[in-house]
Amino acid sequence: MVLVITTLLTLTALFSANVQGMPEVSYVKAIDVWTLACIVFVFGTILEYIVVLRLSTHNNTATVAPKEQNKAKTLKGNWTMTGAEKADRLERFSRVASVVAFAIFNIAYWAYYLG
Repeated sequence: MVLVITTLLTLTALFSANVQGMPEVSYVKAIDVWTLACIVFVFGTILEYIVVLRLSTHNNTATVAPKEQNKAKTLKGNWTMTGAEKADRLERFSRVASVVAFAIFNIAYWAYYLG
C-alpha cells in the first residue's frame, strides 16, 4: 500500500510539473491523457484495496452458521460467502482486470496517437 500511495503522489507531482512546464494550449495534450489515466488506475487500486480490506474485516454473523448448519446449507444449495471469501474473489478478479484494462488503454492510446 505504501508503494501505491508513493506512486500516486509521484504521478501527481509529475502531472503538476508537466502542466507548469509546457505552454498553455486550447486542447488536451497526449502527456496529459497518459498521466491522468495512470493516476486513475492507481487511484482505482487504492479503492480496490479499501473494499477488499473492508470485506475481509467485515464480520458476517448473520450469514455464518455453525459447521453442521453450514454443511447442510451447502448440500441444499443455499451457500453464502463470507466477507473474507468475497474479498479473496474480488482480489483475484482485480489482479486480472486491472492488467487487462491497462493493456486495453495502452492499445487504444498508442493506436490513436501513433496512427
